[in-house]
Amino acid sequence: MVYGLDKRMDHTPVIGDPIDMDRFREISREEGVLAYIEDCTNASKKGRTPSERVAREHLRDVMMSLEDYDGGIVATTFSSHIARVKSLVEFAEEIGREPVLLGRSMEKYSGTAERLGFVDFPDDLGMYGHRKSVDRTFKRIMKEGKENYLPIVTGHQGEPRAMLTRMGRGETPTTSRTATRSSSAPGSSRSRPTRASATSPSSCSGCRARTSTTTSTFRAT
Repeated sequence: MVYGLDKRMDHTPVIGDPIDMDRFREISREEGVLAYIEDCTNASKKGRTPSERVAREHLRDVMMSLEDYDGGIVATTFSSHIARVKSLVEFAEEIGREPVLLGRSMEKYSGTAERLGFVDFPDDLGMYGHRKSVDRTFKRIMKEGKENYLPIVTGHQGEPRAMLTRMGRGETPTTSRTATRSSSAPGSSRSRPTRASATSPSSCSGCRARTSTTTSTFRAT
């Protein structure tokens, strides 16, 4: 029995090498191999997940549509989704905003990926994990103008300790209200539900678009 971890059969990835289909064929011909079992998030759904490069183009279209928007924008994804974080960082700069990675897991995963050479981030990209540094960054954003920044955070699955949840609870120095639309990953339904905009005094402009089943971009005033 050959067991494979959850992965995307991606022939045109944003980071890393394409899926090695020749190796899969070799495994199928090896003596003694009876079955291949794949751990897949969407195994119960028909069809295939498009390449990350497709998701990147969808995300770029959304981000470019916000180029002239003069309010605050917050983007969220899994901290371990380095390819998506990379795209967000690049598109933020394209629309004239300074990307900042906020939260312990964002700092941990992106910092590790950069140190190991899996991704090249701009030298001046800010990664802030500790609460005090995160709060200082939010204060700087509020002082210098939300229209000049793109905070990239975790929390689209409603995780109780995620940065987006903290923002919604009013635990960060920001007055933006956020709205999200995102499909739940298996197991995330057990997380405690949160009200992402319950403590905000400002009105919400609404969610712009969903770029994939696991990532949303957020638009706030």
